[in-house]
Amino acid sequence: MKVVGIKRQIPLLCDSWYSKAEVVDLDNQFESLELICNVRVDTVLFHLPPARNGKHGRPQKHGDRLELEKIPLSKLKSGNYLIGVCSVITKLWKDKVVYALVTTPKMGKGSCRLFLCTKNPKEISFDLERCTDEPLRECGQKNRLRFPLAWYDLC
Repeated sequence: MKVVGIKRQIPLLCDSWYSKAEVVDLDNQFESLELICNVRVDTVLFHLPPARNGKHGRPQKHGDRLELEKIPLSKLKSGNYLIGVCSVITKLWKDKVVYALVTTPKMGKGSCRLFLCTKNPKEISFDLERCTDEPLRECGQKNRLRFPLAWYDLC
């Protein structure tokens, strides 16, 4: 991170085994580091906390538990997956809002996959005009919400 510098956004892709304390702490240390990880589908996700209601006491840290089946999925024109995106809270990042990206095969064969992204996919900076990878560039131009999955070659 010191070599690349703090002004350049750096995505770190990892699988579920790496989304533990040490790697998650890196995200907290470096503002320019964005973590995109494939996690287990049984990872506990919560809705965002409800708005303050004016009552006394400590406000809720998170909302109700979110089931993956409740995240609406949409079809891509190309590719073999249905994809859904939702902002969530998970205990992996304490009380930080992260973005859950759920994928499932269009044909219904195979299981769903869950990815977590520490930055809003719409805000991920990437120079699409200089990108030589056609599928990645096409995915980024069509829908920025699905952009983190393009690095996993799912678009």
